[in-house]
Amino acid sequence: MDKSLKESNYIVLYILAVLALVLVSHNLQAEPFPFYDNRAQGWHWYETKPSEPIAPHKKDDANQDVPITPQQAQFELEQLQLELEGAKALAVMYPTYEHVSDYIELHNAVIQRASLFSSAWQQVIWQTPELDFSIDNPTDNSARHMHYDVKKVSDEKMVELLNSEYGLFFFFKESCQYCHAFAPVLKSFENKHSISVMAISLDGGTLPEYPDSTMDNGMAAELGIEVVPAVYAVHPKRGHVIPIAHGFVSEAELLRRMSTLAQKQGELQ
Repeated sequence: MDKSLKESNYIVLYILAVLALVLVSHNLQAEPFPFYDNRAQGWHWYETKPSEPIAPHKKDDANQDVPITPQQAQFELEQLQLELEGAKALAVMYPTYEHVSDYIELHNAVIQRASLFSSAWQQVIWQTPELDFSIDNPTDNSARHMHYDVKKVSDEKMVELLNSEYGLFFFFKESCQYCHAFAPVLKSFENKHSISVMAISLDGGTLPEYPDSTMDNGMAAELGIEVVPAVYAVHPKRGHVIPIAHGFVSEAELLRRMSTLAQKQGELQ
């Protein structure tokens, strides 16, 4: 090979090598290799990168003072329910990984919203005790017994207000087993609360607790009584006849119903 040609080739290779060194030196200065500059990281190729904080949602300044209407909230709730039902139907009918995971994600979001509502409800109740339904209707067993005792005393006082004005009609049949079972309950109620009871027989028979019963004169048909035993509260002066019970009821239930009648009569006066 010609000597001049060899020399030119050497010159070209030398120039290329110099350019390569310049480029490598420039890259090292611009972006140094992190393996040497950073702290010791162990499995740095597997290290989880810290997540960027989510910026808080900012309301549009033009809509900050616009209140949400009940109609808008109801629409959003209905849309959420439709979306949840749609996702559920899709996951059940076509249970792919994507469909099921989408439904679970939406379901969890709904549960989270319900949890926020429950927390807000509790805070309102704690700060506004007059809105707490459990104060007058406790759920704890001990408190419920106390509540029932207090309510019973109140009911008894209310029934005492009826004694001077109201009496009870007791419609029965001697052939009715429920009438025989109910008669002692009504007799106990009569004795405890000093309220008069007129026993009216629909078949001409009697009961041990009410041997001096009166034969029905057609009043049962007039009141449309088809089920016995039946108890009606009667106001002789005003002619009011108010149904209290049809069928077997407990003494406590009789007291509660009579107390309700007394409260209504007090409201009408």
